[in-house]
Amino acid sequence: MPMTETIANNEARLRAQFAQAMLGKAVVLDRMGKTDEARAAYDAVIQRFRSDPEPRIRQQVTEALYALYLMQRQESESAGLVTLTK
Repeated sequence: MPMTETIANNEARLRAQFAQAMLGKAVVLDRMGKTDEARAAYDAVIQRFRSDPEPRIRQQVTEALYALYLMQRQESESAGLVTLTK
């Protein structure tokens, strides 16, 4: 394997690990109920890696987008319940 290919593979692996760590932080914040911080962390994953072609990183971006969707859906449902109970 040529040296440049090895370097490119190592860089992709490091980017994927970094994306996974950022996503993990967002998940922990979400589970702790720190919604605003979790949303910002998910957004950071999306913004930083949205155009990365590496499949492992695309998966992290997809998971961040899905988590934001679920957060928004839960907030909408909660808002609807508040409206119905008033």
